[in-house]
Amino acid sequence: MTAQKLFRKDCRFFYLALSFFNIGIFAQNSIAEGFFPAMTWEQINTNTIDNIQHILPFDPIILEIGSKSSENTLSLANKFPYGQIYTFQPDPDLFEILQKETAKKENVHVFRHAVSQKRANIKIFTQEKEVSNQRGVASKTFKRVPSVNLDEWFLLNVDRIDALKLNLDGIEKSIFKSAARVIDQCMMVIISTAHTLNPRFQSIYKYLFSHLEARGFTRLSYTYTPKKDGDAIYIKNHIYNFFYR
Repeated sequence: MTAQKLFRKDCRFFYLALSFFNIGIFAQNSIAEGFFPAMTWEQINTNTIDNIQHILPFDPIILEIGSKSSENTLSLANKFPYGQIYTFQPDPDLFEILQKETAKKENVHVFRHAVSQKRANIKIFTQEKEVSNQRGVASKTFKRVPSVNLDEWFLLNVDRIDALKLNLDGIEKSIFKSAARVIDQCMMVIISTAHTLNPRFQSIYKYLFSHLEARGFTRLSYTYTPKKDGDAIYIKNHIYNFFYR
């Protein structure tokens, strides 16, 4: 092992310990302020990244599936400059925009792939307008794009994934079925919710939340805009119990 690798390894342990110390202080202060009841908490219009920076290590590997703009991706890249952000966006137009706007960030890696249960060319629906696949608007065109199996991609490309962020407008269920390995070794899963008043979406998100709880996760927070969008953050039970119980 080279001196550089040893240095990085030592730094990683130092910053990981520092992250645990910070989250302990954060939890203590939050409980004192009444933000953390017995199990979960909810807050309106809160920055999701501010809620996770105390939990993740200084160099997290974050997998982002379905990023629709560069804003969140850049926020993650700026918040964790020593981390690596891998983002998947199969829509050709959105991929081009995302790639262009994150080009100067060396810790952002953009893939023009869909995520599915197997590697194949699959059909995705897009809009004819400049911004495609808008929520709540019927799609008019479709394109075939390459897809990857998330568990297979994980084994071939990275040695760990600290956080999985999903923004898929209700098709997360199929991703869960093909990413058991990724989910089991993640310390955090973030699900972006949409169409919160639509019964079909309510049923989907109820399944996703129950699935995570069955796999050993506890909801840390749910930040949202009323009747619109939100982010549900789940972390592993042992992490939650150590710092929040």
